Amino acid sequence: MINEKTEELCLVVTERCNLNCSYCQSNKQFSHTMSIACAKEYIDKYLHVSMVPKPSITFMGGEPFVAFKTIKEIVSYVKQCYPQKEVSFTIVTNGTLVHGEIQRWIKENENCLQITLSLDGVEESHNLNRCNSFRLIDIDFFKSLRKPIINSVFTSNTIQDMSCNLKELHKHNFLIKGFIADGEQWSKQSIDILATQLFSMIEYYLDNPHIQPFSLLSLPIYQLTTNKSIKRCGTECFYEVSISADGKEYACHRCTPFENNGTWKIPQKYLTLTNARFLLDDCIGCPFDRICNACPASNASLKDNLEMALINCQIRKLLFKANAYFYLRMLTSENDYVALNYFPDKKKKHMIQSSRIILELL
Repeated sequence: MINEKTEELCLVVTERCNLNCSYCQSNKQFSHTMSIACAKEYIDKYLHVSMVPKPSITFMGGEPFVAFKTIKEIVSYVKQCYPQKEVSFTIVTNGTLVHGEIQRWIKENENCLQITLSLDGVEESHNLNRCNSFRLIDIDFFKSLRKPIINSVFTSNTIQDMSCNLKELHKHNFLIKGFIADGEQWSKQSIDILATQLFSMIEYYLDNPHIQPFSLLSLPIYQLTTNKSIKRCGTECFYEVSISADGKEYACHRCTPFENNGTWKIPQKYLTLTNARFLLDDCIGCPFDRICNACPASNASLKDNLEMALINCQIRKLLFKANAYFYLRMLTSENDYVALNYFPDKKKKHMIQSSRIILELL
């Protein structure tokens, strides 16, 4: 599956983790760690075949830093053997092992390394789903990084505090990527609370134009009215290829036996993901198809669960509506919003058109 268009190689360097987070559905019976030889084999294939100008290698787990020695050797190998390639590395970590030697190594390689910390908010919210691990994380170290990024997962038992948690994270100048927990049975009440929290954050960002909004309020809805082809997940354009810890190639890390588990288990017939473009039959002809850049793996896991699929669709439409309202407010204001800094006039025009259409339909 690796070809000249592959932009990202995802290496599941270990299936082991030192935590047992409630919303993580990885199979805890798996404990493989990727061999150095396996990692080098796929890196060689990727960097010889891919023609993208800036190749990217992502280390995932489990908790990747459980396999720190493997990561350290792989990065050294790439730097030594492919100095002409502008390879960047990304590590998504729970942060609890990032101390001492690992911190020093990160600082030494910060010019080519992006560290993303999984942090769900303040201590109380974070600990609800993440094994009371908050105080094991050196928050100050992550704040000191060149580009500190946070992954925050919102669940039905933390959604009521979403705005408070986000505001607290923004105080530390983190760039925040937000995720709605997969595999959860969201109730109508929980979705209503999510709506309230989203619109609370909109008012916060409107009052603080210097703050970059979190990812769920930064969706590219302007694409609704453009004619350009839209770049979707790797299952359609081979953007990403994932290698499991035991050395097998998959369309996505979610398809590996290690992660393909629990309520987000993907039925065998959808494992290639090429037939998971749409979540529901009703998606065909949906006016929001162009902007519904949904995860095919999530779609595939919900294909045979109509109730959860409909809930997923409701949440996406809520996000479109919130983004449309937010962008219209920004684009009709005299304030200078950092969220619009890289928007040329043509893009702003499409954003206004798209936002108005969305609000009319929803």
